[in-house]
Amino acid sequence: MAYKTPGITVTQEFQNTTPALAAFTLPNVSVGPIFQVVKLAVAGSYSGVAHTYDWAGKIAGTLPVTAAANSADLVDFPVVVQLKNALVAIASDEATSTVMSNLTVLGGITAEVVSLLQVGDLVKIAAGSAAGTYSIREKIDATTIRLNETLPAAVEGQAIDFLRSLGTALHTVAPSAVDAEEGISLPAGLEIAGKEVVSATVVVSYRALRLENSSDVKEYATVAELQADFGIDQIVPENPAVFSAYLALSNAVTKTSILGLKGDYLTDEVLAYTKAFDLLKMVDVYAITALTQNTSVHTVLKAHVEGLSAPTKKLERVGIVNRKLVTTMIVSGEHLDAITSEAGLVLTVSGAQFITDGVVPGHFVASATQRLKIAEVISQTQVRLHAAATAATAESFVVERDLSKSEQASVMAAYARSLGSRRLILTFPDVIKLASNNLIREVPGYFLNAAIGALTTGLPTQQGLTNLGTALYTGVVHSSKYFDSEQLDLIADGGVMIFVQDVLDQTPLYIRHQLTTDRSSIKFQEYSVTKNVDFIAKFIRNNHMQFIGQYNIVDSTLDDLKTNAKGIINFLTESTRQPRIGGVIKGGSLTSIGADPSNIDTVVARYQFDIPIPLNNLDITVVV
Repeated sequence: MAYKTPGITVTQEFQNTTPALAAFTLPNVSVGPIFQVVKLAVAGSYSGVAHTYDWAGKIAGTLPVTAAANSADLVDFPVVVQLKNALVAIASDEATSTVMSNLTVLGGITAEVVSLLQVGDLVKIAAGSAAGTYSIREKIDATTIRLNETLPAAVEGQAIDFLRSLGTALHTVAPSAVDAEEGISLPAGLEIAGKEVVSATVVVSYRALRLENSSDVKEYATVAELQADFGIDQIVPENPAVFSAYLALSNAVTKTSILGLKGDYLTDEVLAYTKAFDLLKMVDVYAITALTQNTSVHTVLKAHVEGLSAPTKKLERVGIVNRKLVTTMIVSGEHLDAITSEAGLVLTVSGAQFITDGVVPGHFVASATQRLKIAEVISQTQVRLHAAATAATAESFVVERDLSKSEQASVMAAYARSLGSRRLILTFPDVIKLASNNLIREVPGYFLNAAIGALTTGLPTQQGLTNLGTALYTGVVHSSKYFDSEQLDLIADGGVMIFVQDVLDQTPLYIRHQLTTDRSSIKFQEYSVTKNVDFIAKFIRNNHMQFIGQYNIVDSTLDDLKTNAKGIINFLTESTRQPRIGGVIKGGSLTSIGADPSNIDTVVARYQFDIPIPLNNLDITVVV
């Protein structure tokens, strides 16, 4: 046993000096429309007369989307009305019956009518003792058919309608009116392939905006919770906010939230997003995903995240956006009242300045419905086209040219620079591929933002995202193999976080470089630095709350604050340390603390931290 000198030992034990970090993360939220997606709901029966049908299957309180189809929107889901189990009229004629081998034979039918008939077509007798519907077994000759049945009574010179069943095949028809409140109207006399519809089942497909999640954020921890709330069939790209949450939950073991848009979305998208961002002012979220490529919304989100991240607001956050790739540029326009001549090949516009505007052969005349290549610029007011224009072009058109890929890259980079904020991330490409309902389909690139949000919440704040892979996404459209390496560098130079793929449609997508839209310095361009420093700010704020209002500014309070600071620094340095990436800070100190001589109820403290910086480059020299 070791010798111990007689004496008194006093051990100092300080309590509550080390702050506790309890499941502290940077929460993410997907902001966008939440829909009820209705597919092939039976609305009623059609009998050839005009009728208005209710919105079949609609959840009470939802707002049907009645906007016209938009082919430019990859997740567009317009109102579609279809007929199934349709009976169409083939012809009408008179016939006389006989019986042969216990089956009825109808003769005396016009040869032209018989030529239109097929085995399986229906014979409808509307009146008399033989009234009913029967089916054709065979055509005996040019004017005679045999039925599969025996008529209950003979007919002679009886008026007969010949019908054809189109089975369960779906046939799209045009409604005469679509109204969010009144419903869907079909006109009388609908036709399928030129044949009048006698009867059919009406099925409708549409989206209705759900409002119950537009007043507060809703958090989900698992895909199962999401499915329980909305249904498996509702987790589709046509339901953006819900699908984004699904992608987020699939890309990191973490929680995610959604916030829907109010009814303004149906008429004013920017206003709807503005209201949603205003609501988020009252919620402590961090990574905000905007599910739109509308650049006006991006501007609103930039103002939101920068404003709320001010020291006085105490709600540090970032926004994640995506925009469409610009592939054309307007050279001249907008032009109205154009006149076509020479069978539509020459376009004349009074007052145009085609030559002055720089219009040349190879440019395009583009309207809402056509895009026609210019073969010759005849004069300031006339151009000759390669293909004839229709009257629709004459209503309103511009002259545009295709941008080269280097020009496309420059435009994307310029847009990122215009945003110019370390708190705004612009993802790219604008179109990606993923699986939905067992199909690989192209969807807007803003669905990439869900992965960024999830990784922000699920990974240590000091971890960078460069070269990090993602789940569920299967392909990129305007990135790898569309742009070359130099063009991708050009895009990145503006501050764009690009997703790439080594083998198209096969290997996982990964982040080329974790850039923000502010490349003015390395600390501003690296997203991991922003989220890490924001975490530090939130952590320090949370772990000083116990002092506010409960302590007076006395020497013992300053001592406690100094002790608390040591605990914070130790925690951020040691307790958050991870292999390869270290801790939230490499080291730090409380450089000064004291009462503010101007504001007598304020203590001013100043920390100095050494934060980890991503290893982006290795310069290696090989000497042989």
